[in-house]
Amino acid sequence: TPITATVIIMEMTDNQEMLLPLMATSFLAYGTSKMVCPTPVYRALASAFISRPPEPTQAAKDSFK
Repeated sequence: TPITATVIIMEMTDNQEMLLPLMATSFLAYGTSKMVCPTPVYRALASAFISRPPEPTQAAKDSFK
């Protein structure tokens, strides 16, 4: 992820002189986010979504009437 962010920013700014500062910043931000929240946000959201039972559809609700 940090390397992908660095490449995207380098392409957007077209400034190869900033490669090392960008990589250092990316890795610092990645490490800080891992210390604050070890589980990635999308993985946490996905596990919460998967663990929730599905809600019945309107057709299923109507068939019980």
